[in-house]
Amino acid sequence: MVSDRPEPATAVVKEVEIIFCFCYDHVDFQMTLEMLDQERIDVKGLVTESVGFKQFPEALERLKQPCDQIKVMLKPH
Repeated sequence: MVSDRPEPATAVVKEVEIIFCFCYDHVDFQMTLEMLDQERIDVKGLVTESVGFKQFPEALERLKQPCDQIKVMLKPH
């Protein structure tokens, strides 16, 4: 098996630029928020409960225990 660890000397000799990524960046989050706002993404099957600020602490406590919840969405208004 060959190692998948990059060797810096090889990159320097070949003048290679290596750019790593970590999942998502701010552009991805902004696009997702816009699509959610436009209701272009159906999250009904993903969100099992929507709560306001007053109910949020209780909802978090329920999530600490095994339950059927998938995701609790906080409604800001």
